[in-house]
Amino acid sequence: MRVKKQAKKRPNIWIYIFILIIVIISYQIFFSNYNNTEKNSNSIYNKNNAESLNNNIDKMKKYIVYITYEFSGKKSDGSFFINKTSGSGIIFYVNNSIMQIFTNRHIIDCNYNNECYQRFSETINIRTPDSKIYEVSKIMLAPHNLDIAVLEIKINGTIKYPSDIVRKNKIQLDEEVISIGYPTLPESNKVLEFTISKGKITNFRDLITSDGFYFKGIDSDAYTNYGGSGGGLFDTDGNLIGINTWIQKQGKKSIAININIIDDFSNYYFCEKGSYPTGINNCLKSCTRDEILGSDNLCYKQCKSFYCKSEEFNVNDSRCKKNLILGYDGACHQPCESISTYCIGNNYCYKNKCINCLQTNTYLFENGNCRFIE
Repeated sequence: MRVKKQAKKRPNIWIYIFILIIVIISYQIFFSNYNNTEKNSNSIYNKNNAESLNNNIDKMKKYIVYITYEFSGKKSDGSFFINKTSGSGIIFYVNNSIMQIFTNRHIIDCNYNNECYQRFSETINIRTPDSKIYEVSKIMLAPHNLDIAVLEIKINGTIKYPSDIVRKNKIQLDEEVISIGYPTLPESNKVLEFTISKGKITNFRDLITSDGFYFKGIDSDAYTNYGGSGGGLFDTDGNLIGINTWIQKQGKKSIAININIIDDFSNYYFCEKGSYPTGINNCLKSCTRDEILGSDNLCYKQCKSFYCKSEEFNVNDSRCKKNLILGYDGACHQPCESISTYCIGNNYCYKNKCINCLQTNTYLFENGNCRFIE
């Protein structure tokens, strides 16, 4: 007797398809909700970051000042000049009525870039963030001829600032940074209020001054134009990390001096009012327009058309002082070349030789050169 085998039931394929569809739909719903949650989270995070950065930028602005520098004097050829420049600065210390400001020396010292030989007058004014104007009462200069100066002003009222804005910990390559200052528009005298540039640190430079002092420079693509020198380079938390000092037009890079090498003021020096800095740790007295800076860095009056240290030696009298020669013109003259000869006409005695300055409005200086005098 044969037993008939019972046929196996085939599973219904549509059931599997239906289950698969349910799984796919559930997966899509789940990850769609997850992505939306993540996007919302990121959006809130980015929004909070943007608000935090904007708040920090507002804080940074309160430290930036506008500096004007007016000066007059003579160039090395004796011609007269008057000029005005501007730049930026950073408030870093306030104590009652005293405020101190970082800036670059080349902004407030015309001789730093060899633009002026002799100065008659100079005035430095600071415009603070509350739009008040103050004249600088004291200038302190960094040692080693470093392009850094500290300006001091006496302010009205009490302005509160955090005690320390300088960042102490290490700065990282590719770190995001912000430059703020008062750059001028190219080929224009207009000033831009609080120009802000964002970028990243692109390089660190090893720099050396003329006397061998080593310091760090910070390259960034937070580019600043002329006039932005002396402004601040900040991290995104609003901490000061450098002073913008130079620009590199090719590639549009700004170069800042690392703030951590310039906050030791024990070696800074300053010049009293009525004098100005020259070279390293040296001050010169400001001469008047009618005086000439001597080779010994002192001011002397002109003796008629001759630049001299002593009193006028041409005395229109029949009697001459000791060691002077009575000339054929009836005046007393300084001996030159011998005890019985003297220089006549437009000739002057220099190192016991008669020298003639032939060019119009040029006169003999103590160093033996003929220079233009107004």
